[in-house]
Amino acid sequence: DGVSTEIAFAAELGEPLADANRRLATAWAFPQLAQQAMRDDQAGNTRPQTVKIADSLARTTSAGWQREETHAATEQLSEFLDVSRDRACAWLHQQATEAARSLSRYNYPLPGFALMFMPGEIGQDENDDHDIPLLGGRRPHEQPVAVTQAPDLHTTMAGIMRQIRDECGAARVVFAMLNQDRSRLRTRLALGGDADDGLRSLDLDLSQKNLFTLLLTKTQSVWLHPDNAAKYQGHLPASLRPMLAAQGGYMMSLFVREKPLGLL
Repeated sequence: DGVSTEIAFAAELGEPLADANRRLATAWAFPQLAQQAMRDDQAGNTRPQTVKIADSLARTTSAGWQREETHAATEQLSEFLDVSRDRACAWLHQQATEAARSLSRYNYPLPGFALMFMPGEIGQDENDDHDIPLLGGRRPHEQPVAVTQAPDLHTTMAGIMRQIRDECGAARVVFAMLNQDRSRLRTRLALGGDADDGLRSLDLDLSQKNLFTLLLTKTQSVWLHPDNAAKYQGHLPASLRPMLAAQGGYMMSLFVREKPLGLL
């Protein structure tokens, strides 16, 4: 209904959500550092502040890089590191990219991959050779590299899909993209599977509400497996059900500039 999470929970609980969270943390014996990070009187304590900022960055970037909440969290990081906002953003993007590379084998949607779809281009005068401060150290000086043309969407997605197959052992990986008016979902790229696999020529009408239309409302994912098949079976388009593997599969929505692009 347009009401924020904090206000909605406060109305139901009869107290501010932050107070309820702190009471639960005490009752459930959260680690001391986690409990300190939930308090408002730790502004001068570096370790709890680090945890609080890390939590804020993780939550906001997972929802989108161009959101106001993400910009606000980046400002907090900038103040904490005592650097300009641009340098804080560069450091954050580097960390997100490295996390995406090291954690991609777990087949979980990671904010670092969304950086490839962010708007903007690198200008000729934006070559910054300064070290970016890290928490507890400094980044090694890097050698300049030649600027190459950014890959197109097809090349980018193909590379991601090959990485998923290589590192996760997926039998098939399919990227389905919305058409211009977002009324249909069609296969754009497919790796693996049989030549006559129905997912290779997928063309779904999205006028009727189903699992795919729900996934495309925001950045999210779902893992289909035998244990939850009965729960989701009725939400799948009838034409799609025979195409899915018996053991299930993982589906995630892809967004660009907070607008749906398709499904992977």
